[in-house]
Amino acid sequence: MDVAEITLRIVRVEDIILHEGQDPLVVKRLAERLRQDGILRNPPIVSEADKRYIVLDGATRAGALDYLGIRDALVQIVDYAARHICLDSWHHLIQRMPPSDLFDGIAAIPGVSIEHVDAPQAERDLTLHKSLCYILLRNGATYAVRGADALESAVAQLNQVVSLYAGKAEVYRAVTTDLGILTREYPDLSMVIAFPRYTPFEVTRLALNGTKLPMGITRHLISGRAIGINVPLDRLASDESLEAKNAWLQKWLMDKIHARKVRFYQEPVFVFDE
Repeated sequence: MDVAEITLRIVRVEDIILHEGQDPLVVKRLAERLRQDGILRNPPIVSEADKRYIVLDGATRAGALDYLGIRDALVQIVDYAARHICLDSWHHLIQRMPPSDLFDGIAAIPGVSIEHVDAPQAERDLTLHKSLCYILLRNGATYAVRGADALESAVAQLNQVVSLYAGKAEVYRAVTTDLGILTREYPDLSMVIAFPRYTPFEVTRLALNGTKLPMGITRHLISGRAIGINVPLDRLASDESLEAKNAWLQKWLMDKIHARKVRFYQEPVFVFDE
């Protein structure tokens, strides 16, 4: 990837849409920090669809700008179909919650059921979207959570499942379901909720339809992030036209490139020095 491939743009906050839910308290905390700093350091990463911008990474930043009433946001636009973008999933690791509490809550959701299965079947069903998620208990027992087949209906049910423990138990994100690894790091582990991998097409469809996945289950691995931009919030909040703001942005970017103040990291990440 070359620095010329970075696409930075200032867009209206109202044209930015999310594909996952948000924690209002986390958004508020970041908003207060942004207000104190007076700058947006790192732009949210978005994909463009139907003249709107779907946040792939940086939803809290986008939400904080909206919370502060700032009209415009700096974003980095990427091609969702590009090879350097990988969409995976997080698992939710839950501590100090009796599994029976979760199971009872799931049983009360219309159209949702729980089935005891072995681990290979749980993985197969998740891959084929034959389950909403599966639950792995500390003792190794595995349960598939069954629900609707249609994408939007299944996501609505999945949100109901996650709402049973979100904000009520200690929840951490994990990339593995290996109990040996997890119990060493989290001795109070109660269970792991494993989620399916969605496709970029499904994420885009959901976002454009206004359907949000539960917070913290999609994991975007994106090369070539632009960080350390440090755009003043006053400029983003001003009444200046988008055309004028983007003209300023392009001049600023060219000045940085000509002054050799853009560094490329093998990870890779772009850092814009002050």
